[in-house]
Amino acid sequence: MKATRHKERAHRTAAPAPEFSPVMTIREAAEFLHCHTSTLYRLAKSGQIPAFRLGGSWRFTWEGLERWMRRSSGVK
Repeated sequence: MKATRHKERAHRTAAPAPEFSPVMTIREAAEFLHCHTSTLYRLAKSGQIPAFRLGGSWRFTWEGLERWMRRSSGVK
């Protein structure tokens, strides 16, 4: 009985794993855009694609990339 209470308590206090993150790493963004990471580094450094630095790493948002794709393709 004691072990069961412990398992139930652990289950209740455990945070659910996120299924979706609105912020992507450079690798995730490259996969999303079907391009090479070096292309994203170049675009991010030149300010041609919406990105921000977090520590020493580039980060991208889904919304920012989707807006950028729509603007770049001329789709409204």
